[in-house]
Amino acid sequence: MIPFWRKKHQEDDKTAFILKNGGILLEQLITTFDGKRNPICNISSKELKLATNNYDTMNVVRDDGYFKLYRGFLLDRQISVMKFESESQYSYDCCINNIVFASQMCHKHILKLIGCCLETQVPILVFESLVKYGTLRDHILSRNKCHLETLSWRQRLKIAMEISHTLAYLHVGFPRPIVYSWMNLSHFLLDENCVPKLIDFSVAECIPEGETQIKDALVRGTFGYIAPELFKGVLDEKCDVYGFGILLLTILSGQRILDLMQSNSETKDETETKDVYLW
Repeated sequence: MIPFWRKKHQEDDKTAFILKNGGILLEQLITTFDGKRNPICNISSKELKLATNNYDTMNVVRDDGYFKLYRGFLLDRQISVMKFESESQYSYDCCINNIVFASQMCHKHILKLIGCCLETQVPILVFESLVKYGTLRDHILSRNKCHLETLSWRQRLKIAMEISHTLAYLHVGFPRPIVYSWMNLSHFLLDENCVPKLIDFSVAECIPEGETQIKDALVRGTFGYIAPELFKGVLDEKCDVYGFGILLLTILSGQRILDLMQSNSETKDETETKDVYLW
């Protein structure tokens, strides 16, 4: 049984987190999207603990290194819960960015945000039922997962086309283009019909009004998928297009981009190969 004074302290912490997180979230929504968003639910930390059996490791369906996705049930509805592992400022910023951008999305190839919990130091996100057929990376590169079927050529082309539609939605479906900035196979989940669902808007950004690019941008993304111009501090939709090109090459070849780069560099000296990897 929890002592009264400790319970009171926990409730005070929750109230403080709600006020802080709610204020920062509103500020970011106003700055980025003029305060607009799709309706999402406020969900308590207690409800999410019950929904995930206190975040039982048996319910982890994806471990990204800095957040985990848990399967759960809330009001007899299957959900997926994104819980950040660290309480660092980076995790906090990624979490807020996820809520800000995911709350704008209405697209069949983007995992739908249905709510969030603001009662914790780093908010927790709740999405629609997580597709349980793994990530695109699991199907393309993780050959050790023998329970996953090999994707046919037709399925690969279909998936690539649907991903291109998703990127087009981000680039032209809003008053200001959204640059996803983090293309890789792990950010697309597949359902039983091999339909891809995009997740994780941790580093997504909007192009400033009246501008065509973001200047002095930070270099963020997956090694091998990062457009060369980003190393010069320039971020725009073309960076996503570059990342999509690498993604497409990986989907069709079934090989990691670094493996392809290495095989094409066999005739070069060791220094030049290292320069490619440092890239």
